[in-house]
Amino acid sequence: MEALPGKVVEAFMRTAEMREKPASVALAEHLASFFAPADGVDREIHFFNQHIPSRTTTATEILRPRPAQRAMLYQAMRRVHELYAEESKSKINEADIREALDLSLPGLDPKKADEIVRKTLLHRNGQESHSILLQGAAGLGKTNVIVWLAQALADRADPRSAAAAPLFDLCILLTDRTELRQNVAQQAARLRATQNIVAEAETFRDLRNGLQSGVRVVVVNIQKFPSIRKLAEADPALAKLLATKRVAFVIDEVHRTQNGILHDATIEIFDEWGTLRPEGAKRNLIVGLTATPRDEILARFGEWRSPAAAGDDIRWAPYFAYTMTQAIRDRVILNP
Repeated sequence: MEALPGKVVEAFMRTAEMREKPASVALAEHLASFFAPADGVDREIHFFNQHIPSRTTTATEILRPRPAQRAMLYQAMRRVHELYAEESKSKINEADIREALDLSLPGLDPKKADEIVRKTLLHRNGQESHSILLQGAAGLGKTNVIVWLAQALADRADPRSAAAAPLFDLCILLTDRTELRQNVAQQAARLRATQNIVAEAETFRDLRNGLQSGVRVVVVNIQKFPSIRKLAEADPALAKLLATKRVAFVIDEVHRTQNGILHDATIEIFDEWGTLRPEGAKRNLIVGLTATPRDEILARFGEWRSPAAAGDDIRWAPYFAYTMTQAIRDRVILNP
């Protein structure tokens, strides 16, 4: 695998850079995902074999996913499989931290290792819900990725169910952009498996009705939806219902105006909706999409990285990143 032709290496280095992996590993993973029984050619056709309005004529054209979009979708779903293979296990836990430190920093002073473990666990990353943080630069085409993620999460079967019951009882998309909500509804309608199972919610009642009617994907208008912290008092029936469900939340980057200044409100949305936790051993899933992840969001929902050296701080990173530098190189956006 390491002796790959130059043309193949060039083609796959982009994916490799996204996940910090050699080109050969990226190629192997790409082929594995394409030919996998559950997520292979059938899934490829299911997501991408659809006609969309042409941007230059009155005709239609076949939807062609960009490599970064496809890679983000499949890597995210691979991570879902990893997390729910051991659902009750925290994504970041003491045993895994110490194992990583033994591998990356052999001979590290035990007191320093204890300090790193303590500081890491203070962030409570993955303690209540599983999470996947995805970084996508402008020009990636996040709307398509969000729709495909919702489709994949809603369709995901629980591997522990003999009857192939859905892993998630509901997928909730959270966004504050009117045009995105419209695009999500329009594009979701094109996917045959999401027809008649997508609804929009602006109130607790809308969300409860959707859940009770068997809707699989609910698009929540964050601008109009009340604070989820008021749920128990405002709609105890919905609060009780959600406590029995395993929910996947897909959170688009959110901005709000405060004192005339636009600010990133994504962490507020993460915090609010992260308070919803099912009873028992079930864990909800939070998938966040952002162009520029803040340190707070990385530490709360990103991936832990071992310090590069004994005296360095711990590091946090998105699970998957497609940066502005990569988008400029791919000519998706212009170099400012």
